[in-house]
Amino acid sequence: MTDISDRFVIVWLAADERQALRRLASVCRVDLEEAAAAVMRECLIATGYLEPEHGLDADTETAGSA
Repeated sequence: MTDISDRFVIVWLAADERQALRRLASVCRVDLEEAAAAVMRECLIATGYLEPEHGLDADTETAGSA
């Protein structure tokens, strides 16, 4: 059985951070917890601590050029 403490993290945010998170949640039409999880996930991916779910493999063929 998974302990509930394995699923939740309490984060103290500054007033401007809370306001920004509320705006993001409103714009994306998600609840505050979902918005916070998405922001955390994107940050972890951007900094290399978490692999994206649908990354390209080294042998994936691409078309066109950038």
